[in-house]
Amino acid sequence: MPLPRPITRVNRVVLNRVLSPVAARFPAFGIVVHRGRKSGREYRTPVNIFRQPDGYVVALTYGVGDWVRNVLAEGECTLITRGRAYRMTQPRLLHDEDRRAIPRILRLVGAVVDVSDFLYLCDDRRPPTRVRRVPKWVPVFNPIARMLLALGIPLGPDVLLTVRGRKSGLPRSTPVAVAEIAGRLWLISPFGQVDWARNLRAAGRATLTGARRTDQVLANELGRSDAIAFYRDVLDPYVREHRLARWFVRYLDRIPEDPVAAADSSSVFEVRRIPS
Repeated sequence: MPLPRPITRVNRVVLNRVLSPVAARFPAFGIVVHRGRKSGREYRTPVNIFRQPDGYVVALTYGVGDWVRNVLAEGECTLITRGRAYRMTQPRLLHDEDRRAIPRILRLVGAVVDVSDFLYLCDDRRPPTRVRRVPKWVPVFNPIARMLLALGIPLGPDVLLTVRGRKSGLPRSTPVAVAEIAGRLWLISPFGQVDWARNLRAAGRATLTGARRTDQVLANELGRSDAIAFYRDVLDPYVREHRLARWFVRYLDRIPEDPVAAADSSSVFEVRRIPS
């Protein structure tokens, strides 16, 4: 029997927030990145993991919760551990009261809290993707770009993205580059799960302010397969024809040429202007 529901709720509100910043790098911990089976939004859940010959096993201390159902419904997820991201497939539940999947020294602990449900995740054998950190120049550049854009000074493809904070509810403004390709608008978060991308994912809409116009937009984050197709069929042909864009994409943002690696290390949103 998993831990009681009140403890589960406390864990979600308190412990998960404490563990999230460190779980991606500590041994025996990880973060499962999964999509809501109804909302389609991306969620991140800290977990205890144990290495297996063909992947990892997660001890379901709190039972089969929503995040487990999301992974089972999707059939895959991303596991971030020790600073690297692994694509995991073929999730399956296993009830094992002998707890053979975890080290012997921890089996007694598992017996005390009566944990006997586990989620097995298979490694799809692709090389792991290193979790990217925001370069040091970005925090220096952003305040300058924010000031210039607020004054109406054009900065090429850069605009000011204003979106409601997912926790505070207050408007947050960040300089971003909008890629307009074949009449469609795209926003790429080249450094992964930064705050503006999380806020945009949660809000689903934002304001884009450039030198000459301000637009209200709706934002739709691409799923992994659509993001791979975007990098392969839309962005790659574009940067091959435009040298300056190629320099920004490949050398400044360091987006990999491999569309699978690019999709696994970044977030892509398609934005549509709301008619005034």
